[in-house]
Order: sequence, then C-alpha cells, then structure tokens
Amino acid sequence: MNVNKWTKSFVFKTENSKLTLPNVKNFYSDLAMLGKHFTVISLQHDGQTPVKENRTIVRRHYTICNAMKKNFYEALVKAVQGKGSIEKALISDTDGDEINMTIKTYGLNQGLSTRFFTCPNETFQIKGPMGRGLELNKDSKGNFMAFAAGTGVLVFMDLVAKIVLKELNVP
Repeated sequence: MNVNKWTKSFVFKTENSKLTLPNVKNFYSDLAMLGKHFTVISLQHDGQTPVKENRTIVRRHYTICNAMKKNFYEALVKAVQGKGSIEKALISDTDGDEINMTIKTYGLNQGLSTRFFTCPNETFQIKGPMGRGLELNKDSKGNFMAFAAGTGVLVFMDLVAKIVLKELNVP
C-alpha cells in the first residue's frame, strides 16, 4: 500500500513459501505486541553478501503495523463506515510465511530503506519481534496520552485499529 511517494507497505515472505515461522504473522492480535519491532538486515552490500571484517552490515528496526496492511486497512475503513465487516482471515494470528512492514525512505544511497524501494529482489534477514512495545495488556487501566510523529505514528494506528475492532465487537 502506498501512503505517499516516500512511505509504502512491503510484504516480506520466507524464501520457502511452505515454511511457517514462529512469530511471523499476518496479523498480531495480542495487545502486548503493539509497538514491538523487527530488525531487518540487508544480506547484500554493493551486490555482495556482507562480511563483518570488510563490509558494512546494514540493519534497521521497523515497527509492526497491522493497520497498514492493504486488505485489513480497506476492510477496517469499510466496517467503520458501516459498508462491510472484517473477515476472520484478515485478523488471523496464526504463524505464517509473510510479514507486512510500512517503511519510509529518505532516499539516501546507502540507506536500508532505499533498498526496499529500488532493489525489489534483494534478500533480507528479519529478526523479531523485539522490544518492550507499549507495555499494554488486557488489564491496563487509566488515562493514556500518545505523542508521535513521522513513522512513529504507526504504533498508534494499530492501537486505534485495536480500539475500533473492540467497538465493532470483532474478536
């Protein structure tokens, strides 16, 4: 899904499409997953596999964002407008072989995000999920305030989507 010319959602798939991986999901339904991230490592540098001794290993952290997966986003908007519902397949949290990440590029020649936009056949290693996330759970109570800018808003888009799903009585 294209947000604008600098920000786009990408789907990363395992090399073996018959292989499901633990914690690689189409949708993360657990509240505790909000704000967690994956580390993405480029396995190529200047067209070659990086070697720690003489090449830079390019790695960055990217936050999980269910809400930006094209099919889910479109279904959620229609459900809010009263023009449709959320199919169970869209919110299935079973382990799978693909993950969606929304990435912003700054157009830097050596930047990892630029590679997603310009090198569609490049291979990446993805590790995660990691991090503390928003540290919310079903027992969290109180008033919460969120401040975000840029791609940092993605975590809170998932929080709003989670609230919308609850209001629509979607399990």
